[in-house]
Amino acid sequence: MKLCLLLIISLFVVLTDGAQPKKCFDQITGYCRKQCKPGEISEVDCANEKLCCVNEEEKKNLRESSPT
Repeated sequence: MKLCLLLIISLFVVLTDGAQPKKCFDQITGYCRKQCKPGEISEVDCANEKLCCVNEEEKKNLRESSPT
């Protein structure tokens, strides 16, 4: 019984870890995805032919606040 419970818990931990996309980009929080969601743009490439998708509004605000 304890073994069954241990397997269920470990399976849950593995699945929740794999369900979250990997983070990318330094200044803005971006996520590696196969396709960006509406309102996101691709900044750089991630591994495995995925795109680093960042929020378009955050990128615009960062660009306005940073000195050139």
